[in-house]
Amino acid sequence: ALVRSEFTLGTLPVENVRDEISISGYNVLANWQRPLENGSDLRLQLYWDHTDRDIPGTFSESRDTVDIDWVHKLPLLGPHGLTWGAGIRVTTDDVEGTQFATFLPKRRTDPTYSLFAQDRIDLWDSRVFLT
Repeated sequence: ALVRSEFTLGTLPVENVRDEISISGYNVLANWQRPLENGSDLRLQLYWDHTDRDIPGTFSESRDTVDIDWVHKLPLLGPHGLTWGAGIRVTTDDVEGTQFATFLPKRRTDPTYSLFAQDRIDLWDSRVFLT
């Protein structure tokens, strides 16, 4: 899907203004791990972050980011240590402009998907590895 984003800056003269920027937020991180009988294990990680930012005379923004990662580590197969997993990160923002700055779209959500596989090969006495 095509997403259109624009930023416009007004042309009215403004004096240089020094002011404090208000930034606040919080986050939560949760991890879960379960060893399986065959020597493998499953891991799940959930992360949520919320940020509020207010830059006087320019814009204010509220942003939420949610990240979910799942990893499956397989039992050793000879010198091979196989791991694979998947994840999704979704970030949503809501931006309030001023008469001098406008953001279009005002609210936007962007998902990012990931998938990976890794093979860690023991080359020498559990001291040298090839990944």
